[in-house]
Order: sequence, then structure tokens, then C-alpha cells
Amino acid sequence: MLEVVSSRSVDVPVRLVVFDFDGTLSLVRAGWLPIMLEMMLKHLAPTFTPQEQREHLIPQLRTEILSLNGQPTILQMERLANSILTRGGTPEHPRYYFDEFARDLRQTIDNRLEKLSRGEKTIADLALPGAHQFLEALANRNVTLVLASGTYRPDVVHELGQLGLSHFFEDQVYAPDDGPVVFSKQAVMAEWLAKTNCSPQEMVAFGDGVTEIRACRQLGGYPIGIVGEELNPWVIDHEKSAQLKPAGVQLLTPNYLSQTELLKTLGLL
Repeated sequence: MLEVVSSRSVDVPVRLVVFDFDGTLSLVRAGWLPIMLEMMLKHLAPTFTPQEQREHLIPQLRTEILSLNGQPTILQMERLANSILTRGGTPEHPRYYFDEFARDLRQTIDNRLEKLSRGEKTIADLALPGAHQFLEALANRNVTLVLASGTYRPDVVHELGQLGLSHFFEDQVYAPDDGPVVFSKQAVMAEWLAKTNCSPQEMVAFGDGVTEIRACRQLGGYPIGIVGEELNPWVIDHEKSAQLKPAGVQLLTPNYLSQTELLKTLGLL
């Protein structure tokens, strides 16, 4: 099931593909949005006016959270701290909110990975449908595969291993650490365009966030949006689609099951 916004010229085969991780390849963190939303509402509640109800803020918060999807999570926490301050409250340091969100989300992650280790879930349950087969098809065609995620790098590396995806990317995994270096998906893409001597027309990026879609488009590549519902990745999430279209997404699909059509789009079949 593909929705084509703008067709890609298949006369130029793709040589470089950059993937986001969460929501694009992995479902380990599926459901992170309601967890973050609930945490933010809890901390914003003391700033509510007598006439205000939490339900009134939910659409605005969802839009703000999704607008930063794909960037380091600390940026969403900085936005929360600023909102509390703007509303007359006294915010904690953004790292405080980051740590709380990470603890809340960790319970969900650990539960899923424990079920995987006990055999109650399979790798296929925790990856986007068709992801392994599609990555295999790209690797067999000697396409350079790079992963760029806004999630903390040690977690990404660990979960890639749990999902049996490490060998597709090896040391070509980029994500924020605790160090002072600012992480940028656009910088990663630009670096690999130079390393591989690819033209922008030979690069495609897959992602479910505005960040990687916009970065790929600004560099002249062809961004493809993975827009399946995280808890039901066979169905298109229309909110995700609406977020990605203004960012320059060129093709939309809920998963990788349309492998033949995707390979044709990439000029590889």
C-alpha cells in the first residue's frame, strides 16, 4: 500500500539508504507518544487556569511532540520546560523530565524484550512488517545502509542486536550520546553522500519523523515516510502522514510489505 506524492526517476538507481530506527524499523518503543503525553500533562497541570482542562491541551501537545519526532528526546523536554515557564510555572531542568520519561518508557521496553527472550514474542512482533526482508534485499544489491536515530545510542545498538538487525549496519549507526557533540541527521546524510561519492538523487531516507524527512529533502534526496500506526503497523496513521507531507515526503507506506514496488521505486528492480 503506497501513496506516491511525487514519483522518483528510476533511471538513477539508489546507492545510499538512510534509516531512522524507532517507528521505522523497530516497534520496541511503540506507544511512546501517549507515555510522553501523559508525563507532560502531569507537569503542566499545576499551571492550568480554572477554566482549562487537560483535554484542551492534548491536540496542541501532540502536534508539538510530533514536530520534533526524530530529533534527540531532550529537545522535547526543553520544549516542555519552556512551556511551564511561559505559563507562569517553575520548571525543572529538562534532564529531569527526560529521565522521568525514560523510566516510564523503560518499563514498556523491558517488558517487550523480556517476552522476546522468553519466546512469548518473536523478532517479527517487534520489527516493522517486512523490514528484515527489505534490508536483506538492499544488502544483496550492495546498497550502503546507514542508521540515524534520535534515540540514545547504547539503546539503539542493544535493540538492533535484539532484533537481529546489527549486521545490516555494523559500525554505520549514528545516534546521540551523552557527550557535548550535537547530533544531526542531516549532517549524517551529508557525510555519507560525501563518503560514498553519491549524488543526492542516489540517496533515499526512510523515516516516520519530520526531522529525517526534511533533512533528506533539503539535501536533494528522496524521503519515504513509514506511516503505519505503531501498535497496528498494517494501517496508515493519517496524523503521521499529515505531519510528513509539509516536510517534503515523496512516498508514504505503513510498512515494507510492498517490497517489489519499493525496489522498483529505488531503481533496483
